[in-house]
Amino acid sequence: MGIFSVQDENAIQAELKNPGELLESYIFDELCHLTDERKQEFISSEEATAMVEAGLISRKTLVRLSKTDDLSRRMKMAAFQLAKDNDDMLWNQLVKNRIKERELIEKISNKYNSKAGRAAKVGQKNFLSKKIPLAFLRK
Repeated sequence: MGIFSVQDENAIQAELKNPGELLESYIFDELCHLTDERKQEFISSEEATAMVEAGLISRKTLVRLSKTDDLSRRMKMAAFQLAKDNDDMLWNQLVKNRIKERELIEKISNKYNSKAGRAAKVGQKNFLSKKIPLAFLRK
């Protein structure tokens, strides 16, 4: 038995402007925890093609899992470290911005906590009930 009735689920789904985007975020998060070999195996699999055709994920999601994305992420991390080591003014501004960003994230989380919790539970239920190859992701 679920926590919410069908009416509750419909109300929550109606509250989200794009529930598909939330589902894609859940899938992307799952895929990010795979090894590079498993990511490449998934990208070239029939399951990935079927998920793209069904609209569960987009081609953009698959591109973000590539080695070039990993390289650009590592380059950004190295640039951050160099800026920090050189006590760059831009680094100090970024640190101040990140502090402000965390404060704003906390305020948003507190404001929408109950609605977000309901949406997350419904989203999780829908994520697990869709024909998503979870066994593939969990190997």
